[in-house]
Amino acid sequence: MLLRAVNIAGGGATVSVTVTPRTVPGPPTALSATPGSTTAVLTYQAPADTGGSAITGYQVSIDGGTTWTSAGTTGTAPLTTTIGGLTSGTAYRITVRATNGAGNGAAAPPVSVTHGAPPLQPTAVTATAGTSSIVAGTCVSGAGRRRAGWTSGRR
Repeated sequence: MLLRAVNIAGGGATVSVTVTPRTVPGPPTALSATPGSTTAVLTYQAPADTGGSAITGYQVSIDGGTTWTSAGTTGTAPLTTTIGGLTSGTAYRITVRATNGAGNGAAAPPVSVTHGAPPLQPTAVTATAGTSSIVAGTCVSGAGRRRAGWTSGRR
């Protein structure tokens, strides 16, 4: 681009100026999600391309990009966001995107998260009268994971 100052006395010298328009940021990278019982903890990296403007925030989507909410995270270091209020046993397609002064950037490729369902009823359980021990068989959660602990009670 050429730039020249002009006033009532005439035009000044012309100078060449390089201008780079600002654009939306690229997608965050290295997105991963760790499920909790009703949460998911996202870990991701800031986009390599900021679009020529500082990243002002991040947004997350738990439905593959249809609806977005603030991630409550800023910065460029490895980033984490905890999403709460998720339903156990439900599969989610989670993605994240960066925002700068030009707008919302492209979303990272979504990751799938399925929260474990409550465990199923134990099978092959035996108890011996006069002791306080229970010998248990197999108990697998509705999501296919083995039960990590047991709760017993008297009837």
